[in-house]
Amino acid sequence: MRYVYISVSNIDCLSISNSQTCLAGSRISAFSLPVRLPSISSSQADHHCNASVRASAADRLQAKMDPQAFKSTMSDLNFNTVLAAAARDYQKEMIEQEKARVASSAHEEVDLDDLLNDPELESLHAERIAALKQENEKRQALERKGHGEYRDVREEDFLAEVTGSDKVVCHFYHHEFVRCKIIDKHLKILASKYFDTKFIRVDAENAPFFVTKLAIKTLPCVILFRDGVAFDRLVGFQDLGGVDDFSTGTLGKWLLRKAILVKSSHENESERAEVSRRIRSTTYADSDSD
Repeated sequence: MRYVYISVSNIDCLSISNSQTCLAGSRISAFSLPVRLPSISSSQADHHCNASVRASAADRLQAKMDPQAFKSTMSDLNFNTVLAAAARDYQKEMIEQEKARVASSAHEEVDLDDLLNDPELESLHAERIAALKQENEKRQALERKGHGEYRDVREEDFLAEVTGSDKVVCHFYHHEFVRCKIIDKHLKILASKYFDTKFIRVDAENAPFFVTKLAIKTLPCVILFRDGVAFDRLVGFQDLGGVDDFSTGTLGKWLLRKAILVKSSHENESERAEVSRRIRSTTYADSDSD
């Protein structure tokens, strides 16, 4: 037999029996207690120690692999996942309801009687009707003056034609000249497009007085009149690139620069759109991005 002394410090005890001695309810500051141990070999001690460690590890593993504890943990995780999904679905539903409410309020039916009796709407309608009526009357007056078409004018009618409109484009031509026919083709197209300007042509052979008066030396010759006064002219194709196959747009741009043509509102909108498109294209081309 072996004795092992175990030191104990500062403990409260109910009773300690040793050699018929009882210390009940007292506090022992320090003492040494002899413990009698059975005699075992060193290998037996190691075996008992290892068995104790294995038993402790097995207990911890069993506690971790407890089916009930695992099931409880998974249930908690599933419950939290369901709650999160439900919260997301509720938020999405509330957003959709708000969108539907806004859309329905924006498309609420309007009482037609209220619209018909709206003084501001009636005023706008009256102004639009008046503007359309004025535009139609102006167009009819220009049509009576020969606007909207490319016409032949005799020498005796020439002065009345160029003084009867604010803007006049007059082509002095020769019926056998190919370049005069090219000018005719383009002016006919422009005449139907620019209604505010009158487009006429005069046979130079049959108008010797005005050919001399206007000092016309080369054909084709396009003379521009404003308020009955000649202020500019186009002689040959030199200002159009010096080629015969120039486009109608090229001649139109030259006339626009001379302010003899007036752009329509539709043309202004198209031009702004084209400029905006070119700016965007230039910006993207200069960008360093792939």
